[in-house]
Amino acid sequence: MNSEKIQRTWIENPTEDTDWLQLKEFQIQLVDSFYYRNSKTFLEVFPKYREDVFNLIHKSFDDLTPVHGTENKKHYRKISTKEINKALRKRLIEIPDIHLEVSFMDGYFQDNDKAKGFDFAYYDEELNAKKVYDYCFGHRSISDGNTHWRNFVKKQKKKHYLSNQVFEDNYFDNFELNDESTPTVVGEIQLANWALGYYDLFKVLHLDNLTGIDLLIYITPTGNLEKLLSSNIVTYEKMKKTIETYSSVLKVPIWLVGIDIKDPLSNT
Repeated sequence: MNSEKIQRTWIENPTEDTDWLQLKEFQIQLVDSFYYRNSKTFLEVFPKYREDVFNLIHKSFDDLTPVHGTENKKHYRKISTKEINKALRKRLIEIPDIHLEVSFMDGYFQDNDKAKGFDFAYYDEELNAKKVYDYCFGHRSISDGNTHWRNFVKKQKKKHYLSNQVFEDNYFDNFELNDESTPTVVGEIQLANWALGYYDLFKVLHLDNLTGIDLLIYITPTGNLEKLLSSNIVTYEKMKKTIETYSSVLKVPIWLVGIDIKDPLSNT
């Protein structure tokens, strides 16, 4: 993944750039898609995931602050990567059936693991509960299985992911996976340093080896938005080239998404 120079629009006197500094609202849009392997077919069969991403992106953002950045002693219009990440994650919470900051440890998915997890994921909650149950009470169960299971049940009941029937005694004794189980989909919103793009792909390879992934949704900046962010970040074009370069080892279907910000000062 190379570090190509961003073609910025330089601002000679930032203090006089009042039209930019006084902006209160921005429009972010999904403008590019790259479908790797059979991801396009998957999204046609399961359109919910495409619709969720579209609804996440195509909204007015009134929680972004226009500022100016400095690069090589020159000034450019900037929006904080941290602010965009925060704004998108706030909207992620509103999506039904989604899990945030998800990792895969001890044979099952765990939410709210900010250090190691994917930004968001969809998975079959009932099947995952069965894996937790096996971890607690199976042939190689842990010594404090009862306590671990009770803690898991307590968290799940708070979030209402599962019906109370799942937590009844002996529910999982004859559990069988049905044909309508939820696909395993993981997602990343990546606007940070380009080196994290490689790390994200390694995470995907590792998870796919452990449990299998039906789709990776990878959201990156492009166009005007790319110019408003810091240099040397993951971008749509860089990630597309990286995926194509490592196609011999990447077996997971990937939907690469390019998001842009509508220039609020243009006449078009």
